Amino acid sequence: KNAAVAILTPPPCDTERQNKRRDNENVTKLYAEACIKVASEMGVPVVDLWRGMQLPIAKNNEEEYSSSFESKQQWKIDYLSDGLHLTPMGNYRLYELVVEVLDQSA
Repeated sequence: KNAAVAILTPPPCDTERQNKRRDNENVTKLYAEACIKVASEMGVPVVDLWRGMQLPIAKNNEEEYSSSFESKQQWKIDYLSDGLHLTPMGNYRLYELVVEVLDQSA
């Protein structure tokens, strides 16, 4: 049997909606960076959910959409239900990123 192996980084979180005494956003960023490093060392692909959720999905290559998305950090609303767990749209973004990595690995 053939199996595809990839490392998945954690998603970013919205500390404002989470327990404000914890620095989840920076901790998950460090963990995501460690995942990328391990994937590189092991020679396996990485699904970078940390960065992939923060980047806008291209909408007809509209620059206005991109700058609006980043400035308002719309991903926090669209992709995170409670600041940590993925919404249906967040799960779909995860699916897109996994498919992208699998296509590149094939």
